[in-house]
Amino acid sequence: MDGPNRYELDLAAPHQQYTMTASDHRWADSLLRNLHQRGHVTYLVRTRIPLWRDGERIDGAVYRPLGKFSRWYYVSDGDIVIIPSDHAIISQGCGGFSMHTPKSRDFIVALYFGAPCVPVRRHSDIQFGKIWYYTDKSFDRLGADK
Repeated sequence: MDGPNRYELDLAAPHQQYTMTASDHRWADSLLRNLHQRGHVTYLVRTRIPLWRDGERIDGAVYRPLGKFSRWYYVSDGDIVIIPSDHAIISQGCGGFSMHTPKSRDFIVALYFGAPCVPVRRHSDIQFGKIWYYTDKSFDRLGADK
C-alpha cells in the first residue's frame, strides 16, 4: 500500500472523542437488524485529532474503535488502520470490513473490523506520538464531505 499523499498526525496530542448517544445505539441496532447481523460488530467514534494531508489540515477523519480494538486508530481519509502497540500501519486491502455511518459521521458501525492485512510501505516509526505515512487520498470510504 502506497500513494503520493503524505499524512501526519499526533496520536499523543490531547483530544476529545464523540460519545455515542441512546439515539445512536438505536440507529445502529436498527441497521444491524436490517442487515441480519449479530456478531463481529465494532463501533468507531470520531475524534478531534487533526490530520494533515500534504500540509492541509483535515478534521474529523480520525476514529477510535470502542472495545476490543480501542488502542487502534482508523483514518477514513486514506482508509488506513494505525496500531501503535504493534508499530503497524495497515490498509484493509484484502478481506476488509463493511462500514456504515449516519449522515453525521460521528460514529461508524463496522462489520468484521480487525482483519487488516496490507502494510503501508512508507512511514515513520509507528508509535503513540507523532507519525507520518504515505498513501492515496482517493481511498476514502466516507467521501470528501466529512
